[in-house]
Amino acid sequence: MRSLKSILGLLLVAAPFSVFAHDGHGVFNGSEIAHYVTSPGHAIPMLAIVVIAVIVIRHARKSARG
Repeated sequence: MRSLKSILGLLLVAAPFSVFAHDGHGVFNGSEIAHYVTSPGHAIPMLAIVVIAVIVIRHARKSARG
């Protein structure tokens, strides 16, 4: 559990750098939300954060119940 929290913390710290929207690739302008969602370089790190956060929260809730 502690290692999952550590990984989640590291991903949260790194997230702003990996999802920083910018021009130069993709179909949409770098200032549009669609750029984040359609570009794998931005979407995959955010998806990883969401998946790990869900795992950590579910595990914590299960542990709290007994």
